[in-house]
Amino acid sequence: MSCSGKDRCDTLAAFLEAGEIPGEFDPGTYADKWADGRPVDGTAADCLGWSTIIPAFRTAGLRLTDEGELAWGDLRCLEAAAAFLEITLEQAEATFDSLDVPSGTCGRQIVARRIRELVKEIE
Repeated sequence: MSCSGKDRCDTLAAFLEAGEIPGEFDPGTYADKWADGRPVDGTAADCLGWSTIIPAFRTAGLRLTDEGELAWGDLRCLEAAAAFLEITLEQAEATFDSLDVPSGTCGRQIVARRIRELVKEIE
């Protein structure tokens, strides 16, 4: 059973809101350390890096490459996120741009709110 981009956005927002990230939220990097296509527990990563631990996302093929880049199929980085979430590259940049997002719980909540706003926009 496949999920729509809206469903994936909802799943990602709920994951961030729940705060069950097994490490630190750092909007500046997909992951400080990674193995097996995901951030290592206890490390720091952004929401896209941490999204690779969501079982449904892993099953769908979202992962971190050996170089630590987000990947889905042959796509990398924000292009992978945009295609996976079925949004435009511009929407991905506006939602996941880390320049104005702090680390920690506050930053995680800001990104979750941005994703919720994006879902309303694409409904």
